[in-house]
Amino acid sequence: MYLIRKISPWQEKGKLFPFGNPVVGMFRTYDEAKETKNLWEIKALKENGITNNYEYWDVDCSEELIKLNHFLKQKHGIEIINPDREQNDTYINTNDIIPTNFPEYFESEDYLAIQKEMDRYHYEIVKSENIGKYIIIFNQKLIGILNDEMGIARSLKYQTFNSIEEAEKEVDFQLNKIYNNEKGTFGLVGAIKKSDFTEETNTLLNEIGEIRYDSEDYATGQRFMSENEISEIENGIKKLKELLNSVGKKIYEIGYINEK
Repeated sequence: MYLIRKISPWQEKGKLFPFGNPVVGMFRTYDEAKETKNLWEIKALKENGITNNYEYWDVDCSEELIKLNHFLKQKHGIEIINPDREQNDTYINTNDIIPTNFPEYFESEDYLAIQKEMDRYHYEIVKSENIGKYIIIFNQKLIGILNDEMGIARSLKYQTFNSIEEAEKEVDFQLNKIYNNEKGTFGLVGAIKKSDFTEETNTLLNEIGEIRYDSEDYATGQRFMSENEISEIENGIKKLKELLNSVGKKIYEIGYINEK
């Protein structure tokens, strides 16, 4: 079996905060995994401007940006660094950067060629040898909604379990911790809009009572929350999962590794 894991593009240099590297996909063949990984890589690149994929506020990215600028200029006639800057200066500051989006004419091959040149990826493929084990598969659609350095994506680490029950216990532990730390569901699934509600959502909210919807549109608003910690609510984790599933925010599945 081949697993796709979410990684931080900068993690290989050890410059970012710890990241859980959750598994986000499981496939029988390498070709299936590679095809899906490419689609997800391109989506991750498109979600930001060109330079946003290769600079980070706490890291000196001058070397990468100069390399990227040279590649884009040679291949596409695009410059992301101000040509009027001092050419011998090897340090790139924010004033040197030209905010640039990927051109609309870019094909899939163009995005992937940039990634290969820069050796910076958002996902990786791993061949699993853990036959007979269970893994937590994080919902890839939530990637990008959540900050890579916080919340559930950081906490559901890449690991295997001996049983479904063991895997579920780990998920429940992390859900409980993050829900309580974040005072609600924002750190689990990002913003929940009222338009995400279904008939089941309204029914569940009426039945549960202790969990309510916070509709305020602010930094961590538009969420389900409660006055009490989720563990203090009877069957709180179970009810929370049902609520999130009802608005299309299912966080995970449990996968079984049954072959190499």
